[in-house]
Amino acid sequence: MFRLGQFAPQLKLFFHVDKIQQWLKDEMVYPILIEFDLSNLCNHKCDFCTFSYMEDKSVLDKDVAKRALDSLAACGVRAINWTGGGEPLVNKHFKEIIEHAHSKGLTQGLFTNGVLMNEDTMLSLLKTHTWVRFSIDAGTSETYKKIKGVDDFDKVLANVKKIVALKNKVGSKTDIGIGFVITPVNHKEIPTFSEIIKETGVDYGQYKPTINNFIQKKQIESGWWVKEVRPLLEKVFLDNKKAVINLYKLNDLVESNFDKPYKVCYGHIFCPCIGADGEVWVCTHLRGVKDCSFGNLYKQDFKTIWESKHRQDVISKLDLNNCQFGCKNNEINKVLYQIKFPNERMHYNFL
Repeated sequence: MFRLGQFAPQLKLFFHVDKIQQWLKDEMVYPILIEFDLSNLCNHKCDFCTFSYMEDKSVLDKDVAKRALDSLAACGVRAINWTGGGEPLVNKHFKEIIEHAHSKGLTQGLFTNGVLMNEDTMLSLLKTHTWVRFSIDAGTSETYKKIKGVDDFDKVLANVKKIVALKNKVGSKTDIGIGFVITPVNHKEIPTFSEIIKETGVDYGQYKPTINNFIQKKQIESGWWVKEVRPLLEKVFLDNKKAVINLYKLNDLVESNFDKPYKVCYGHIFCPCIGADGEVWVCTHLRGVKDCSFGNLYKQDFKTIWESKHRQDVISKLDLNNCQFGCKNNEINKVLYQIKFPNERMHYNFL
């Protein structure tokens, strides 16, 4: 009954059959999507932050970012997620950088807490971005302050409503969304957040479960998700057609299935990460982890880093047993593994 909306990476993969065919032929394949950090600094202190372990507080140099975008576009990369790390808008050159990416034909999406947004930035986003998603993560200002460490609830909601109004005024096709990371602190406000989805006029509201990072390893007990969270979500999804969910993360938590049939992370080929420190990482979850960098953009361009033997060496030594639980690339890996090593007992012709 849950709506996936945009959150099905394993299905999106099949819109890039050309890349899959190149991969099957062992040809050089450049990524589809880059998860790109412009800042490791953040103006919030979310208690569920997956990247709280990071000590690096870099903000990416504007010229390094623009040269990287030139190289990504030349390599045929198709999209950029501005993410973190930290808050992307902390980088004072954010607007100039996204407009440069747009000029290179790269499609873009943005994760933001929305506090640093102003009308000029909003208009630029509506011109350059496919989607913008604001992290709300609460149904009330009290809970917002408790989990984020700041009192910005009303300001962010005002910014959400403002960008929605501007979108309607200029006729932009940019999807505006708001997000709710479900935790034991805020889960009772799942229904309240549903009302905020309606009131703000956004295109969708995304629910997704909190995932502890790979250092913490242990996740919230599966029974809690089944007994406490799922019934609340089911009621919301019956009532609100704009509510969507990151279902694969929830299913992983409920089923507690850590089995990985694949032995290599194929997903990194299609969705790696560029950090605010200039490092090109295996993925967002391994940013900042020693021996998981392919190279640094302050020293080499992206194309050189990507085509290097060092990237292959990093992947060959990667211990998948220590990878992040609920990783997006895990979903991609499972599909690619089935394609690369088909099991005849799957009876593929019998759809």
